[in-house]
Amino acid sequence: MLLSLACLVVGDTANGGYASPTAFLLIGAAVVLASAWVLRPQTHRPAPAFVWVVVLVGLALENGAFEGANLGIVATSLVIAVACAATVLLRRSRWPAVSLGIAASALLARLALKWTWGHRVIDVFHALQGAGLAILHGRNPYGVVVRATGFGLTHIRFGYGPMAAVLAAPGAAAGDVRVAGLMLLLATYVILAGTAWRTQGAPATRRIGALLIAFPMTVPMVLNAWPEAYATVFLIGWLAVRRRSRPLGVLLLAGAMATDAVLVPTAVILALANRRTAVELLWAGAAALCGYAVTALLTGWHTFLDAAVLFYLRLPDIAESLSVNGVLVAHSLSPLPWWTGGLVAAALCAAQLRWPAPTVGAACVRAAVATIVLVLLAKWAFYDYYFVPAVLLLAGLAFGPSLFEGQRAPGPLETGPTASPGRAAGTDRIR
Repeated sequence: MLLSLACLVVGDTANGGYASPTAFLLIGAAVVLASAWVLRPQTHRPAPAFVWVVVLVGLALENGAFEGANLGIVATSLVIAVACAATVLLRRSRWPAVSLGIAASALLARLALKWTWGHRVIDVFHALQGAGLAILHGRNPYGVVVRATGFGLTHIRFGYGPMAAVLAAPGAAAGDVRVAGLMLLLATYVILAGTAWRTQGAPATRRIGALLIAFPMTVPMVLNAWPEAYATVFLIGWLAVRRRSRPLGVLLLAGAMATDAVLVPTAVILALANRRTAVELLWAGAAALCGYAVTALLTGWHTFLDAAVLFYLRLPDIAESLSVNGVLVAHSLSPLPWWTGGLVAAALCAAQLRWPAPTVGAACVRAAVATIVLVLLAKWAFYDYYFVPAVLLLAGLAFGPSLFEGQRAPGPLETGPTASPGRAAGTDRIR
């Protein structure tokens, strides 16, 4: 699972989020590695320390590839690499925490080096900033139109879910919508680290913490204001709280689907892990649908549908897209039929129902594989689209052997892929 995450992230950043042979090769390797884990999760053991060190150093040095290298980025990347490696190698209880603190400080410094307050040369930032300001001033967020910054387009509309506009409002009020994205992404990471602590203990938590800091997609996701950073906190939050409070869990799952429609297939596949989660999916889907319907009524059906649906359907296929359609268009071939992704999604849902996930971690990895496949078959796909499966692989490592309610804990010979030494998998059930 760890190597699958590394291949996915490095593949996504190989050409700055655009199509290239290297990118497709590495993303394909990520699918193969994660699929192998899905097929036989009980035969896999935790990765040894030296593998963690190699992956952490590689990911930390990959940090900054998307933003371009300068002295500050190189220096902070080196500090993150050394500190994260030290977190895994040091044994005394105090020093791993110190090295994690140093790595986190270097990551924040790297983010500050690239932050230009209130401005970013990317259309998504201006669309979200405009939608947040529209909410604050009582205007229609789906009426926001901004100048496009690429692919020959002249303009784009704000077309994300209604929750994206609501969540953008506090950041817009502060002067930079990315403040909201940073806070929500940090909340996602805190949930993952807390889950690892509760289910696997301190040693695994330190490794997960180091991995979250070395994770090279954090800074680009925040700086470019991509809304997938908003939506993932709801998805991970649902998994973390659903056994303590099912109503709150349902609301969080609905929030994920109402923030970014891209997450709807992922949420559906993830929630089909067993019968209880499927019931929660029905309630959450109904709540999200009501949210979209109320939004359409308040903002005007024509305006809402044109901004959130029709505008994107009218967009051309893009040759630089990191998807199968991008390759086809680049070679002057016809793109895949629009229903291809739907058929594959239906098959993946059927497989999830037929073979329920044995653990929460396994459900996350399955959803990650399914999401990568669906993104590859999408009309277009870029850097931020692969953030969702990357976070799901992180969640797979964090939740590890945790069980859904009603599941039998595996025996001592069925040690899960992320079980701590001396602790049988599945002995710590999430609530």
